Amino acid sequence: MPDWSYRTLFRPLLFRLPGSVARRFTLSAIGTLSRLPGGSFVIKTLGHMEPSPLLQSTAAGIALSTPAGLAGTVDPMGTAHKAMAQFGFGFMEIGPVTVQPVTASEPIRMDIGRERIVYPSYYENEGVHAAAARIAEPGHALPQFVRLTPLPGSTREQALDQIASMMNRLAEAGADGFYLDILQRPAQPEEAAWLLSHLDRPAAKPLFLYIPLLTSEYALDRILSSVDLGLLDGIVVGEARGRTEHSGWRKRIKSRARPCSGTSAGTYPLRSR
Repeated sequence: MPDWSYRTLFRPLLFRLPGSVARRFTLSAIGTLSRLPGGSFVIKTLGHMEPSPLLQSTAAGIALSTPAGLAGTVDPMGTAHKAMAQFGFGFMEIGPVTVQPVTASEPIRMDIGRERIVYPSYYENEGVHAAAARIAEPGHALPQFVRLTPLPGSTREQALDQIASMMNRLAEAGADGFYLDILQRPAQPEEAAWLLSHLDRPAAKPLFLYIPLLTSEYALDRILSSVDLGLLDGIVVGEARGRTEHSGWRKRIKSRARPCSGTSAGTYPLRSR
């Protein structure tokens, strides 16, 4: 979108609307445009966002047109994924996804002073069945990686069953790979290590461990030292649920991995020890 139209027309309007209404309006508008005859051409013409071939890369053997992907929380319902796929992204993230839908009772809040959107529920999503339907008919050709997380309050056995069933269902729908989002508070590193050691991954589907920003060095060390790194194709560093306290993960990750691609924060391949 040309900067002149956003700054002068759309931004003043959208920042006066409630957060959920502004997001729904924006995504619905661009999503509808992408589905109209000639809509994709209009988006490409206005955006000028065709990625350079020099940006082509791979992640776990999957070809990417660029190493930057669209984070799942930007468009959690996939309303404008067809349009967003023309914005120069190399892949789409779906999620977080839980086995059952999770709704939020509080509204999305606009923090105008800091120019940010605050989401009330980390887990809000339509559930695995809606995600599978969207993945099966995405409206674009970009790889789709799914961030899976257990329902809040699940035991480790319940979490294992939920993640295993979601991986099988979404692999059948056409998902290209999975992020295991199992370290959000109040989860303990021992529980995450147990889950990883008991999980059967779908054949030929890359599997990444999702590490929330500022995960403590203690938690990261307990996991990496107690699981077979051969089970994972890499890690994804991303958003955290609630407040976090430590920042020791940065040096730890860099000592064992090199950057290859990213969503909102970064994706890294793991080296076996």
